[in-house]
Amino acid sequence: MVIVIVGVDAQTLSDLNARPPIRRLFHARLLDRLRQYKPRAIAYDFQFTERARPAADDQRLAQAVLDISPTVPLILATV
Repeated sequence: MVIVIVGVDAQTLSDLNARPPIRRLFHARLLDRLRQYKPRAIAYDFQFTERARPAADDQRLAQAVLDISPTVPLILATV
């Protein structure tokens, strides 16, 4: 059984050598990749504070969420 918890904090960004804002396309690709492992559930903790650039990234992220949610419980949260 696989349960995935995704949390991106300051240490994670440092380890990835990344700075916000992270494109929503990155999040969509991550969700697509996680779906391949057929997890029992995914908890995704990330807060978006900027507008999507490019704006099409919002649609791509929404599609990734829709692709997962019929088969895998997906909990979207921000703390």
